Amino acid sequence: MSYTTEIDFRNETTDDCIVFYLFVKPETFARYVTKVANGSVNELILRVGTVHGFYSEWSPSISTRSVKVLTADGEHKVTLPPDSQVEPLRLGYVGKVHLYINRYLEPRKPAAAPVAAEAADDTETDTAQAPAQEPAAAADPRMLKLLRSLRRAAWFIVWLLALIFVVTLMRRR
Repeated sequence: MSYTTEIDFRNETTDDCIVFYLFVKPETFARYVTKVANGSVNELILRVGTVHGFYSEWSPSISTRSVKVLTADGEHKVTLPPDSQVEPLRLGYVGKVHLYINRYLEPRKPAAAPVAAEAADDTETDTAQAPAQEPAAAADPRMLKLLRSLRRAAWFIVWLLALIFVVTLMRRR
């Protein structure tokens, strides 16, 4: 919950925040570090569900941007009817956790037409310089295998359709 503290005669407010600690095995952590170090990550999404102490209004889409949190330390007092036998769940238990590590690839744009460049001695030249090429990204072997498999399936479908077309033409005669 946000709070304001006076530091050196100034009021400083700390925003609302919820912190999750995700513990993973060392080898899993090393894999995450490698992906980030290689630039293979554009975003990380931590999705949690069935969290005790999270409350929101009912929504038909089962999602919301507004969540109230009932903390575990008892700071939030809850007044219940005297005959109530249900104690509201407080923050602590998390039932589901998913960590998504995403990388977005954009298709390369065609290279622009070469433009005349200046030579090192500041004299103009009519010789077009080739634009600097970016190094090709290493392709994932599993993705290449999948693409080859899809290409074979596509060719099989094309041949099968051609065969059906030929057989249909022969029957009409």
